[in-house]
Amino acid sequence: MLDFIPQPKKVAAKTGAFELPKKLTVGICGWRFHPAANELLSVLGKKGDVVIRDKGLTDSAAIQRNDSIKPEGYRLKITGAHLLLEVADLAGAAN
Repeated sequence: MLDFIPQPKKVAAKTGAFELPKKLTVGICGWRFHPAANELLSVLGKKGDVVIRDKGLTDSAAIQRNDSIKPEGYRLKITGAHLLLEVADLAGAAN
């Protein structure tokens, strides 16, 4: 299990697993999130591509803005198909 800083307020464990592909594509909602995407690739120990995507288009991993999240906050969703990091802002993506 990964350690998260800041600690999440809630963790919901579910069944299944997300298997990292050999080459990971990280979709981002704008170029200012590029450093966060590179950090994600580094933390996961993967090489891959970073591309700008609209919401609704899914890659192996994605960083998307979500205005319902409080400033500096994040929501991490991991399914069998992909990893989604929803953030309020750049600070949330840096967490």
